[in-house]
Amino acid sequence: MPSLRGGGVERTFVNLSNALVRMGEPVDLVVGTSTGQNRKFIDQNVRLFDLKRPRMSMALPALARYLKDRKPPCLVSGMEHTNAVAVLAKRISRSNAAVVASIHNTLSVQYAMQNTRKMRFTLQVAKRIYPMADKVIAVSRESADDAAEVLGLARDRIGVIYNPTVTPDLFARSSEMPDHPWLANHDVPVILGVGRLSEQKDFATLIRAFATAKSQRNMRLIILGEGPLRGSLEDLVRSLGLQDSVAMPGFAMNPYAYLARTDVYVLSSLYEGLPGTLIEALACGAPIVSTNCKSGPKEILDKGRWGRIVPVGDANAMANAIVESIDSGRVARPDSCYAPFTIEAVTHQYLALAREGGV
Repeated sequence: MPSLRGGGVERTFVNLSNALVRMGEPVDLVVGTSTGQNRKFIDQNVRLFDLKRPRMSMALPALARYLKDRKPPCLVSGMEHTNAVAVLAKRISRSNAAVVASIHNTLSVQYAMQNTRKMRFTLQVAKRIYPMADKVIAVSRESADDAAEVLGLARDRIGVIYNPTVTPDLFARSSEMPDHPWLANHDVPVILGVGRLSEQKDFATLIRAFATAKSQRNMRLIILGEGPLRGSLEDLVRSLGLQDSVAMPGFAMNPYAYLARTDVYVLSSLYEGLPGTLIEALACGAPIVSTNCKSGPKEILDKGRWGRIVPVGDANAMANAIVESIDSGRVARPDSCYAPFTIEAVTHQYLALAREGGV
């Protein structure tokens, strides 16, 4: 993967690597650059290979050398440009490694929202590259269906393996106190959003929904994350007069402590692949409101059984669901609701994939 920044794909690969080495399997974690918040969570027995290339488009020769020197039996890659580099590196190095290209987003929406010349070129490259991978994996059934249509691949060529999101570390760290005064013995309900401050996460709709909900119930909103839209989101907060009730403290090293104590977790995304924070909220017992975005929320929430689902971009519906969730309070959910996303369940699937040569 490109780096170790604080994103969902990075967290997934670190979780998977850690679980495999704890099972006694040798694991190399190969990154374009080893910078990022997730570096501190890597198990000491995982061998970290830094290609020292800040852009994956420049990492092809270095990855080819890695494959030639290390001779791994299986290479799992994540993110679109990285998948292309992985497939091409195998060809250049003449490696016998089985390349497993993993898809972590809904490609049709991703390409439509980023309809630039670069993205159109990327799509054309993807249509040529993905068929050359030994195996293609998507992180949800809906994203797999979508990828088959976008890439022109037969649906049976795309497997589905969920992300290894629920770990023992998640539960251990969820018992810690969050470093925010609004969640310390709070008597005012707190709404929580988590994610990169980007167009995809649509925190603008969450802020507008919060403004409407706050007119009905006293509440506060915390949005954890950092990104390019911080300035415009802060402007929106000011324009709505919400400066005293909306906090955007940045990236949190322990979001689980927040999820375990929030009154409602809201996923406001326009699109996803399999939203990890939604699974984490489920495991932490938080009441949930989620957009019905492609892909993942319906699978995670069992079509609304484990949380309220609202239309994408509908601030009024989101506001109503937030108020209903506050009024209903926390409802006990069985452990089985997050069982498919546990590190144990997912790691065994990846291990079986690696042992059979990725086919």
